[in-house]
Amino acid sequence: MTVPIAPRDQGRVLLIGGWVVVLLAFFALRLIRGEAVINADELIPLKIAEAMSARGTLDPNWNFAEVGVFKYDSYNFYFYNVLAFFVIKPAQWLGLPPLGALRVVNLAMQLATLWLACNALRRMGADARSQLLAGALIAVAPGLVQDAYMARPESLTYLLVALLVWVPTIEISPVSRMAWAGLVLGAGMAVKATFASAVLLVFVPFAAREREDSLRKAGRWAAALGLCAIAGFALAAPYAVIHPRVYLSGLGHLADQYRNGHPPHSLPVYSLLSQALWITRYFVELYGPLLPIALLGPIWLGGRAQRWAIGLAACWFVLAVYFATERVFFERNFAHGLLPLLLAAALAVQGVKWNVARYLLAAAMFFPMSYWSVQVALATRSASGARAYEVNHNLNVTRRIGLPLENPNTPCDIAAVSDFNDPWTRDYVTKLEQSGFTLVGHYRGRFAPLVTSTLHTYLDPGAYYLKCPRQPQ
Repeated sequence: MTVPIAPRDQGRVLLIGGWVVVLLAFFALRLIRGEAVINADELIPLKIAEAMSARGTLDPNWNFAEVGVFKYDSYNFYFYNVLAFFVIKPAQWLGLPPLGALRVVNLAMQLATLWLACNALRRMGADARSQLLAGALIAVAPGLVQDAYMARPESLTYLLVALLVWVPTIEISPVSRMAWAGLVLGAGMAVKATFASAVLLVFVPFAAREREDSLRKAGRWAAALGLCAIAGFALAAPYAVIHPRVYLSGLGHLADQYRNGHPPHSLPVYSLLSQALWITRYFVELYGPLLPIALLGPIWLGGRAQRWAIGLAACWFVLAVYFATERVFFERNFAHGLLPLLLAAALAVQGVKWNVARYLLAAAMFFPMSYWSVQVALATRSASGARAYEVNHNLNVTRRIGLPLENPNTPCDIAAVSDFNDPWTRDYVTKLEQSGFTLVGHYRGRFAPLVTSTLHTYLDPGAYYLKCPRQPQ
């Protein structure tokens, strides 16, 4: 007689099945794309690798590489560019496409990120269902899916912030934890300077110990963190330490871009409120109720889970406040805040008392995220939607206009104006119509319902089609 499966075994089977589904979704949404360039930034690590090979050094100064408009003294993304070099060179020796190799490494780094994040949640006291929810959110998060396809440093950033969450949860002495966390923090700052804001994560486990530990102990912890952060930065970016002016030059170029605007990723008229609304809209439109769940979760949590939820949510919130003061919005700037936000939401859901409410909250986050991640995966694998629209509507485009917007007086038959769902383009099209152009078609990209982001500019921009006015003979 067959013994029926016990409820405990049944739960284990369901849990294993859930993880199988999560991993299948993880890989299905990150199908590797070969040599096709998604955006110009992806050529930077390739050109820097060529320059380092030619010069016989590991100095990734952008000024040594043929990177077009980016050719200036800079050590931006230093640690990533050096790691990319050690991926690109073996790939070339083996006859593999460099961009494809970098995307495979992205996949490996994001898989490691998933494991570290879920293991850290377990050490925080999260139950098996919360760990599974966190894994599912990481698997379908639109930001992680988009970044998996691009040879940029965001996947490395996810891995480093996952390490920064994981290290304070391991069972070693407080000083050792601070030392290891400092090394990770320094390495992260060698990728992006704003990674420094993630230092908030390091102090979460010590929040409850403040009263019982002496100031002398706290001083030792702070010294270990600070010294090891400096050491981590120096180990990850040695030439930046040797040539600080080059490093500061790169930061200066970034500051100028964010100060002066970068259409369509900036508004014609900046205000703190409008920029904060832009950031909020992006996360609400793509991630559903993830943001309010993560930010409000600490209200109904308690103990260690509450402290971690506060620290994780604060990591995203500090970035949001900082970038609301800047004129430019790039969602990739939130890479080291996105993962903590996902983990904060998983902890928050665990704190809800009613099972039905937990499942409803999980589904409310999971489905919009999944939908937009599928759109990202499809867009990276598909031909231009605008070109297909032109073929289907017999539009013979003789002039294409993108940002920066050009003088409209050049003779043409049909003009196509790239549409990123931004006010700059809408105002420009209005002026064209007022000057005699006639709107004859409008392709709305698959991301048209969303606030402007690199989903529009990199993956599937829309297009306005206008018949040009007859030129005088």
